[in-house]
Amino acid sequence: MHGFMNNEFKIKFRGVRGSVPVPGKNTIKYGGNTTCVELRINGNLIIIDSGTGIINLGNQMVGKFFSQSEDEKKVNPMRATMLFSHTHMDHIMGMPFFTPIYIGSTELYMFGAKYYDRDFKKALQECMHAPLFPVEFDNLQSLREVNNLKEGEYLVFKNGENKPIIDDFFRPKIETDENDLKIYVHQSYAHPSDGSLVYKFEYKGKKLVFATDIEGYHSPDNRLVNFSKNADILIHDAQYTKEQYKMCQGFGHSTIEMAIDVAKSSNSKKLYLFHHDPRHTDNHLDKILEDAKNIFSDTYMATEDDEIDLFN
Repeated sequence: MHGFMNNEFKIKFRGVRGSVPVPGKNTIKYGGNTTCVELRINGNLIIIDSGTGIINLGNQMVGKFFSQSEDEKKVNPMRATMLFSHTHMDHIMGMPFFTPIYIGSTELYMFGAKYYDRDFKKALQECMHAPLFPVEFDNLQSLREVNNLKEGEYLVFKNGENKPIIDDFFRPKIETDENDLKIYVHQSYAHPSDGSLVYKFEYKGKKLVFATDIEGYHSPDNRLVNFSKNADILIHDAQYTKEQYKMCQGFGHSTIEMAIDVAKSSNSKKLYLFHHDPRHTDNHLDKILEDAKNIFSDTYMATEDDEIDLFN
């Protein structure tokens, strides 16, 4: 969606919970919506996952769109690139309620992993399909280009362009420079049953890594450490405390200590703990953050509606 300044790299947390949304008085500070992160990079809107956090984002997009004149609407349609870590329910449950998807002029470029012989598009079709939902994904009026994406491939936004191009890391066809946004992909296999995709965003010397729904059986996860080297910001799954992990090993989520190990080993500047357990109240997360800062001082708690500007 146009209308935003170029040369920006902004992150806004729209949903930071894992598993299920948890509205209520005990989750007001950090938020209760499930996973969704909004990025504004060089004039491009990029949305990671479509948990319930995407609903408010969509409503704001629609409000801004309809506040324009008819001529402005033609020049500035709602446009976004949507990246999916995986398609478990908490990461896609907001999709049917993402209002822009119902508007004909909307353009959405959607990317996620193919699992076995099933295209990524199949998972999106199933979340909007009878008897679960009354509107079929294939009958939506918006333009939706759905693509499989895998490790070894990456996305390029050429400077000034608003549609990403898939290229091959080992056999690149596109010449790039620091003015182009590049999005790299890392496949994690430690989330049942199909794993998840980790994304790295590089633009004008800044790096952001988004790594949710991963489990560091051996800490640190050396593959992820190498992928995250020198990140300015690492957003990392930290659903469990050590005590909870004793009962939840193998569930595909990390402890706070696992996240810190990756941050320290990768020389990441800042760590944001993410995918908060639905059982963790604001008071519980306050205590977790205090303890985490004693180990790695540049640790922060991902908080719904908080915005980070990597250029400031």
